[in-house]
Amino acid sequence: MPILEIRKGNNLIQQSLIEESLISIGRELDNHVFLEEKNISRYHAKILQDTEGYFLIDLGSANGTYLNGAEISPKRPRLLVNGDIIRIGSYELRFSTEVSPAKPLNVPVSHAPTIVGSFHPHRTKPPENINMRDRQVLRIGRDDRNDTVINHPAVSRFHAKIQRKNGSFYITDSSTNGTFINGKRVTREQLLKVNDQIRIGSTCLIFNVDETFIHQNDQENLRIDALKLNKVVGNGVNLLHDISLSILPKEFVVVAGVSGGGKSTLLNALNGFRPATSGEVLVNGVDLYQNFNAYHTEIGYVPQQDIIHRSLTVGQTLEYAAKLRMPTDATTADRKNRIDSVLADLELTERKNVPVEKLSGGQLKRISMGVELLTEPSLFFLDEATSGLDPGTEGEIMRLLRKLADQGRTVILITHATENVMQCDLVAFLAKGGYLAYFGPPQEAAGYFQVNNFNEIYRKVENQDIRSPQQWQDDYFQSPYYNKYVVERQQNLTPNKVAQKRQFSPLPGGKVQKTAIWQQFCILSSRNLAILLQDKISLWLMLAIAPLLGLLDFVLWPRHIFDVGSGKHVVKPKIY
Repeated sequence: MPILEIRKGNNLIQQSLIEESLISIGRELDNHVFLEEKNISRYHAKILQDTEGYFLIDLGSANGTYLNGAEISPKRPRLLVNGDIIRIGSYELRFSTEVSPAKPLNVPVSHAPTIVGSFHPHRTKPPENINMRDRQVLRIGRDDRNDTVINHPAVSRFHAKIQRKNGSFYITDSSTNGTFINGKRVTREQLLKVNDQIRIGSTCLIFNVDETFIHQNDQENLRIDALKLNKVVGNGVNLLHDISLSILPKEFVVVAGVSGGGKSTLLNALNGFRPATSGEVLVNGVDLYQNFNAYHTEIGYVPQQDIIHRSLTVGQTLEYAAKLRMPTDATTADRKNRIDSVLADLELTERKNVPVEKLSGGQLKRISMGVELLTEPSLFFLDEATSGLDPGTEGEIMRLLRKLADQGRTVILITHATENVMQCDLVAFLAKGGYLAYFGPPQEAAGYFQVNNFNEIYRKVENQDIRSPQQWQDDYFQSPYYNKYVVERQQNLTPNKVAQKRQFSPLPGGKVQKTAIWQQFCILSSRNLAILLQDKISLWLMLAIAPLLGLLDFVLWPRHIFDVGSGKHVVKPKIY
C-alpha cells in the first residue's frame, strides 16, 4: 500500500498510508490533505487511483504543481512511481510504495474519509504523536500529574491508563463518563490492536504499528455530514426525504420551514437521539449512530420546553446539574469554576443568586442552555430556543448563539422567528413532508425564492399551486447552492453502504452511566430538599397534611370505635 510523506523544509510533518482511491490536496479545510499557505489554491491537486496505479492531477491551480522539479500541466494525469517528489508551495510530498521502519507511520481509521492523519478536513491543528517505545505506562486524565493531560470538564481526574504487558498494550478505564474503543465502552482491561481508535471526552487517540499514538483534540473542531436521510414511521410514512447537508465546525445553522416540514425530526436525526431509518450521519467522518455513546459528552441538546426547577436559584440549578454531569471526582472548586465560566458566556454572572422563577423569558432560556454548556459540548442543538420571546429578546438569544459558535461550537437551531436569521451562517428551509427546499446563506434565500424578504418564503413554499414539496427539493438539487454547500463539501466522503439500509435499533456501545445510581439518588434527594426548603408554601402543606388527616379521623369516626368492648365489630363511619 503506498505511503505519502509530507515535509516542510527539513521537518517531517506526517507519513501515512494511502487507503482511498482519491486524495484531494489544497488550502480548503475539507481537503484530505490540508496545506495552510496563501499561495496554495483552495483545491490545488489530487491523487487518483486507477487500474494502472496512482496518478497526480493539478486542478488548475494558480501557482502550479511540481513533480520531481518540473511543473505539470493542469488537468493532465501524471503516473506516480516510488520515490516521486511532489512540490506544492513550500510543502514537499514524497510518494513511496515501501514502509520505512525508521520513520513514524500513522495508520488512519479505516472507515473515516481522511487519509493523512494530521490533515483531517475538519482540523486546523496537526495532532501530536505520543511515542510508547520507551514507555511502560501512559496515564491519561484531567489532572496535571498524568502523562497526557486532557483539560475537559467531562474527563475524570485520572481517566484511563495504557500499560505495556508482554510486548502488547492494554487499556483500563477508571472514569465516570467512559473510555471508548471504536465506539464501544471499555468495561475491563482490553488489548489494543493497530488502528484502534480510543475516544476520551473530546480527544481521539489512534494506535499505530510503530508503538505510537496519534493524539488529536477534536474540541471545537466537529463537523456534521448528513447523507440521504429518510425517516419512515407508522404505516410507511416518510418524514424526511433523502436529505443531505454538511455543517462545518463553528458554523451556526438555522433549521426553518413550514409547519409539518420535519424540523424536529431532522434535528433529532442529526444529533442521534432519534436516528433516521436510512442514510448516515457522520461526525468528522465517523458514523454517529454506531458511535453515539463515544460522542455523547460532545453533544448538547436544549429542548423546546424548559425542564429546570424554578424554585432554585440560578447558581443552585447549575450546581446540581454539574454534580450530575461532571465526573464524580470533580471538586467543589472545579464545579464553581465551570459554573462561573458558563455564566460569563451567557452574560448572567450578576443573576447567579436570583431564583429562576424571577428571571425573564430570555434569561430562563439561557439557563436551560447553561445546563448543557457545563460539559463544554462542541455540537449544540436547540429546538425552538427563541419560541415565545419578544423580538428584542429573540435578537439577544441569536447574538448569543452567534458568539457561542464563534467560540468553537457547531450550533444548530430550529426557529420560526426570522427577524435575526441573518446572524447565522446557513439556513436549511424544509417544505411540507420533509423535503429540503434550500440550504445556503440566509442573505441569499429571498433571492433564491424570488421574494422580497425571508418571511415571504413561508407563504410561497406552502402554496402547492406554485410547486409541490417534491418539486421544491428537485429544483434545489439542480441549483448551484446544492452543488456548493452539499456536493462540494461531501465530495471526499465515502458513505457506508450498510448504513444506507439501517433500520432503527438501540444504539450500540453500552448504556452510558454518567454517575453511579446511589450518587444520583443522593444528588436528586438533596435537590428536592432544597426545592422544598425554598418553596415555603409547599413545605408547610406537606408537613401539615399528615397531622390534619389524623385529626379528621377523630372528627369523622364515631367515638365508641375504639371501645374495648364493641371495637371488634366493623362500624361504618357516619358521612356528614
